[in-house]
Amino acid sequence: DLIPIWKKKSLSGDKSQPSGTGEIIIKKGDIFGYPITGLRSSVNFNKEYVHLNKLSFTSNGGIINGNLSYLRDPAEEFIYKTDLNVRNIDLDKMLESLGVQEETKTLTGILDSKINLGVKRGTSFTKGMNGDVELDIRDGKLWKFVVMSKIFSIVNIISINSLFEKGLPYNHISGSFKVKDGLFSTKDFFFESPSLRMSAFGDVDVVRETIQAKLGFHPFVTVDKIITSIPFAGWIIGGKEKSFLSMYYEVKGPLKDPDVYPIPVKTIGKGILGILQRTLETPVKVLTPEKKGDAAEDGSGGGEPAVESAPQKEKTPVNP
Repeated sequence: DLIPIWKKKSLSGDKSQPSGTGEIIIKKGDIFGYPITGLRSSVNFNKEYVHLNKLSFTSNGGIINGNLSYLRDPAEEFIYKTDLNVRNIDLDKMLESLGVQEETKTLTGILDSKINLGVKRGTSFTKGMNGDVELDIRDGKLWKFVVMSKIFSIVNIISINSLFEKGLPYNHISGSFKVKDGLFSTKDFFFESPSLRMSAFGDVDVVRETIQAKLGFHPFVTVDKIITSIPFAGWIIGGKEKSFLSMYYEVKGPLKDPDVYPIPVKTIGKGILGILQRTLETPVKVLTPEKKGDAAEDGSGGGEPAVESAPQKEKTPVNP
């Protein structure tokens, strides 16, 4: 049990601390209450750092591997650095292990993620976070949560009670995030289910616990139901064989209870609109080890594309 020992002794700048290399093996245990099995890692340490290389362990049906560093030197900007790959984590089991009760759970599924994060020295853990995170959650269920509830209170084309009574099955939730001082920014957050699609562009501030984002919403319903049920402008219908509906929203305020209100298409910047439409209309990109580096190659991590990059040839703006 390493942490209590480290807390009792000052490691930074203590020349009496040992140095060396070796291997750590933990058959069964926990990390801050999170259950793990089969942990194995090589270790390289001295008075300036502790490096855990080729770290690997299993938890909640999945596996986590990568590298982790604790930088003891006070001159270093970061105190922790991580480079981890997460595969096949059962979210239901994970939330249960973290103490989430059955009646309060909102999400189940299988989680894959790539995490490249550092924590700056001399600040809180959340405010000190910087780096990149990619995630893909698949084959699960979503229960009612505040943003979705507010959207359906505006657009009464799908009954939210019937939709979420037994959990809304979904295919994918995915996105890549740039992290700066606890601010998570995304241009490609995506939700896909048999009933609807959503995409989002914006920021989540985990320090202040706030959100500011533009959201595209695409329910799979018939045109006649759309025409009779939507009380505002700001949506698009198009397509030869299938009607395509897009509605757009501003989500802003505290994470626990943000304001959600519809916005007209013309008020959205062309670059942001193009990103939202492209994400809504194209298949999700699944995270796989073989796909590493694809984001840089296809330009998805770069600047905002022009709205013309979205397939819009058959779209006609409609004002109900």
